[in-house]
Amino acid sequence: MARLRLVSLNRIVTIVLVICLLSSSSPAAPKTIVVIAEKQRTSWAFWYHSSGMSKFLQGLAVPLIQPQERQSERDAKVVRLEIYPSNVTVDLAERVRFVAVGYDRDGNAVGGVTVRWTAESSTPTQRAPISRHGEFRPVGPVYSR
Repeated sequence: MARLRLVSLNRIVTIVLVICLLSSSSPAAPKTIVVIAEKQRTSWAFWYHSSGMSKFLQGLAVPLIQPQERQSERDAKVVRLEIYPSNVTVDLAERVRFVAVGYDRDGNAVGGVTVRWTAESSTPTQRAPISRHGEFRPVGPVYSR
């Protein structure tokens, strides 16, 4: 733990020294640093909150490394599956990639769910090919009456 703190302290000192050198080496450097900092503010704020660093620094630390969820556990959370695009017309020369989004019982999206794609043709003699990644390619026209 002490080594980790030493490494972090060394990185902080290095960053501060680089900023000091850049800001004093040319007259335009401070303005450049301010412009870069303004552009990166949103990115830094997102990282700060999403990484758990804000809770860690406030003393409410959740473990930064959580055990990996098993695929079967993730798949079991899904209670509803929606397919996008839901209603589409495809020309013969086009391909459509369908995406399935799984939702848990609270309506939250569940990422990384295993989906096995199958497609049925409206005509019994035609096949409806769809890849394991959800890409559909029509093989012939379908006429509806």
